[in-house]
Amino acid sequence: MDESRRGDIPFIKGRRVGPDAIVSRDEQWAAQGREANPVAKEWVFSSFPFHASDAVTSGGATLGTTLNLCIMPSLSGHLIATHVRTTVYTGVSDKELRVCLYRYYPERGSTKIKRRLVKVLNSEAIIDCSTTLRTAPTGVDAGVKGGVVVEPGEPYFLGYRASSGSIRVPTAASNNVGQFPMYHQPHADNTLLPAELNLATMSKTYDGNIPWVSYLSKEASILF
Repeated sequence: MDESRRGDIPFIKGRRVGPDAIVSRDEQWAAQGREANPVAKEWVFSSFPFHASDAVTSGGATLGTTLNLCIMPSLSGHLIATHVRTTVYTGVSDKELRVCLYRYYPERGSTKIKRRLVKVLNSEAIIDCSTTLRTAPTGVDAGVKGGVVVEPGEPYFLGYRASSGSIRVPTAASNNVGQFPMYHQPHADNTLLPAELNLATMSKTYDGNIPWVSYLSKEASILF
């Protein structure tokens, strides 16, 4: 077929010619650019909705001192988070709460599936729990090297480890009526949370206490 005729046939992978060729090419490049660098539209990635005050409690619930995991809700858009926060109701001197995000990566082997969790880059943050502050949330910067990238439609878990069982933050106590489990395993005090976890080797309970922890974009951390 003559090369000049290919540009007139819709959807054929030939050299585009004619007055619409430049417009078509620019639209294709723009679409590819959006896929490679998606616009971050989400503001908050939280274990609870914006207004969940009636669903959480400030006293009585303990996070324990093991590494715990709880499933996070899915996002519909991209988020680049730069800030992490919770509210410390009861502080303990020189104690902290470590949090991070894990992304789920199932790997299918020859005989079974390895259910692997990989820590999200820059997502680990240390929240100082040595003081009590009830008038406003306690927050820290996170993702100082480009932000914490959360992608839509992907399964994420919140990992958290308190260095004292006496620390009190807003939590939801499932009390064996929750439909989604909390995973947990031992972890050394004041050390980085693991870069990778295998869900199959962790203990599971439906009687855990889930903390209210939120990852915020730069804009959200200023407004909220």
